[in-house]
Amino acid sequence: MSRARDAVLARRAALVARSDAQRDELAIAVEPWRRALGTADRALAWFHAARRNAPLLGVGVGILGALAASRGGMAWVRRGQTAWRIGSSILGLITGWRG
Repeated sequence: MSRARDAVLARRAALVARSDAQRDELAIAVEPWRRALGTADRALAWFHAARRNAPLLGVGVGILGALAASRGGMAWVRRGQTAWRIGSSILGLITGWRG
């Protein structure tokens, strides 16, 4: 019984070593695609969020349209756009530090 157990443990060790080597090879092969895949993943997540929140998105577009049509409303749209850009830049810096 001990001989069979030792054989199973040896086979398991060999399989674990083989899977480690394959994992390392796969990581090296996928590395050039990591950034593009990350971008695609974020884009898909954005589209899924937009689809889930379609009514809210519609209300937001309606409010922007009403502001644009009103006198002086475009100033608020520009201010909001500037705030959005600043916030996005700060968030980009923060996430860039996290790696």
